[in-house]
Amino acid sequence: MLFVLLILSHLSLAVAQEITVTLVRQAPTVPPHAPSTDLTSLRAWQADKAKSLTKKITDGEVVRQNFAYHDTYGFRITGKRKLDAVRDRHLFLNGCSWTYGSGVESEATFAALLEEQLKTFRVVNMGARGGGLNEALYIWRNFFWDKVYPEERGILIYTLFSDHFERVTRTWRYLHWAPPFSPNFDKKLEHSFPSYQFWDFKVAKLIKGAHLDEWWLRLTSHFNAGNPQEFNAVVVRYLLAIKAEYLRRFPRGRFVVTWMNFINSPSFTEKETPAFLRALDDAGIEYWQPSPKLQHPLQDYTIPRDGHPSALANREHAEFLLGKIQAALAKDDTRKSATKDFISTSPEPF
Repeated sequence: MLFVLLILSHLSLAVAQEITVTLVRQAPTVPPHAPSTDLTSLRAWQADKAKSLTKKITDGEVVRQNFAYHDTYGFRITGKRKLDAVRDRHLFLNGCSWTYGSGVESEATFAALLEEQLKTFRVVNMGARGGGLNEALYIWRNFFWDKVYPEERGILIYTLFSDHFERVTRTWRYLHWAPPFSPNFDKKLEHSFPSYQFWDFKVAKLIKGAHLDEWWLRLTSHFNAGNPQEFNAVVVRYLLAIKAEYLRRFPRGRFVVTWMNFINSPSFTEKETPAFLRALDDAGIEYWQPSPKLQHPLQDYTIPRDGHPSALANREHAEFLLGKIQAALAKDDTRKSATKDFISTSPEPF
């Protein structure tokens, strides 16, 4: 966890730039929605880019680059032609650029690896670059995905890491690089507004434009510490809201929170993990906890000088999730078999 925080802290102060070039443009599809829905934050996804190339440049050097393909909703896909298959379940993956797969090729994301193994699942990578809890709540609160994806049964998996807290509480470290169209909710989590409308976003970009951001970030870091109780309360509140909206669209679904194994904990600090997990338990939020024992050196799980999960991290996360999903399917099959046997051995009704 400390390793990740040190990397992300370094990123805030390094001279870094991310450039995305559209290689193939397409007409976006607006998901079914209520007439009053604010569509501005849909631009947080990349529906206009059928194919793009993204480069991350740090201190004048390209530290990562990858191609990406998107469907007309802006969700990342492999770009490969899919074989016709009968799908009876959905698997929605929410999260940030770690879910999206920044820095790795499309077929190496954990979403793509799961899709390859789960032939009867419709796998949808809803991850948003620079996003998190706000983006997940935005697309589930405002859009009728049950009219897009017909499979009633399935799972929504939210992959969490600690910086998602900063993105909903709008710290200066986040605002330094925050995308302009990211949705931000009011205190009741009812209505959202794009980030560029807020005064703190404008101030952060003004300071960055004046090249005063390094000292500003060092100064404000002393006021962004937060506390574990606030972390638990805020994150759990958002997760409960996302869960409620998802189940409203898919009542037969299952909502799960998880995190990648190399960060050890998605919480405020590793020491506070037990309290965070108790908060999830108290809220009735299911979570899948990966083993903290790593099979490879810690540095192999992130892209050098970048901090995003490597292809190795994506592969191990996919293996972990696949095992959990297969176990859940086996349990469902056992339950159905037991129910069938009970019915077949019960007396016939009059």
